Amino acid sequence: MNSRMTVALVLAAGASLALPAYCESAVDPKPETTNSPAVVVFMNAESEDAAKCWSGERVKEHASEGAWAMKKDFGPRKGSLSIYGGFPVWPNDLAPYGEMLLDVYNPQEKSYQLQCNFKDKYQYTHNHYYGMAAPPPWPDGRKLDPHAGHVLLEVKPGWNHLSFSFDEIFKRTGIEWHYIHHFWMWLPELEKSKEEATLYFDNLRLVRRLGEAGQLSPHWKKIELRQNDAEKLLYGFESYYEVWEWEWSGRKYLVEGPGVTEGQLGMQVNFGDLGDRKWEYGARFGVHLGAYEKDFARNVWSGWKTFRLDVFSPSDEPREVWMTFASTAADKKRTEVSRKVTLQKGANHIALPVEELVKEGLDLSNVGWFEFKPKRDSKGEFGWMVLDNLKLTKK
Repeated sequence: MNSRMTVALVLAAGASLALPAYCESAVDPKPETTNSPAVVVFMNAESEDAAKCWSGERVKEHASEGAWAMKKDFGPRKGSLSIYGGFPVWPNDLAPYGEMLLDVYNPQEKSYQLQCNFKDKYQYTHNHYYGMAAPPPWPDGRKLDPHAGHVLLEVKPGWNHLSFSFDEIFKRTGIEWHYIHHFWMWLPELEKSKEEATLYFDNLRLVRRLGEAGQLSPHWKKIELRQNDAEKLLYGFESYYEVWEWEWSGRKYLVEGPGVTEGQLGMQVNFGDLGDRKWEYGARFGVHLGAYEKDFARNVWSGWKTFRLDVFSPSDEPREVWMTFASTAADKKRTEVSRKVTLQKGANHIALPVEELVKEGLDLSNVGWFEFKPKRDSKGEFGWMVLDNLKLTKK
């Protein structure tokens, strides 16, 4: 889809669990019974504040539920009906749901193909900023469609009560329902024509799965902070919120097993590729370091002696990794300091003296960015690694 056709969904960072006021009513409550699926409203126009999350016009016409519907005109340069102010279901995790239901009224005398699109955070970032050649494979080696999760629905004249399966989209595209970034609907057949059409949308609903599959993952939990006289834990990777903060070229998973050195989980990263040998090192993958809570600032490194990170590499050959630290001084001057390390197969415990980074200009009062990029292996691939226990210590 052309970038000018989309309206970006602004996601809250994992640092805050608070919901925007207009999204509070969309939080999925626990079901009273697991014998019948619960239905959660994804969009209606009854609330003026909730309607501001969408790019359409709130009108008192053709409402299938209540008094209000969302009107959208389609055609050349008309755009799409998109979410852009606050995701209707927090925390942007659609994994507990198996189906979407929606009501669409078509006042025209002809039928159209309505395209409904989802992009996870990975797909959105790379289609817009990097033009990735292909997504990294899943842990089991599957290579899936890099394009947005989409489905085409026929919209006939009059009322249309439509539905589609999330499972079908997943099997076809490999979309990550835990990290949905963007959702929009449009009529692609009108993009290059002179024709225009108007549709009315109402009562978009999500059908939750039965039993435990319909519950939000327990990994969506508050980040556990830890700082004492000996160490300051920056990331322990026990919560989806921590994984969510890492961005750009890499599919990310919370995993158990090899590579976990702190707590119960670690973060597996399947690194992305911009194309055949386009870059020697992986595309940008890292995290913005900032204040998580008032008394816990990840960006303040003053007083700490050693930077530490545990990395598990499954490769039989040594793997070279480029790590970059960036700080911003009070005068807004940005300084980047990089280090190259070589990883052996299995567990690696990286330890870098902070004073050596300071000698090259790193300002410990505001280290705002950390980047981790592997070099291609002998097969020309980036592969995957597990990161855990990123911290600062006094020794």
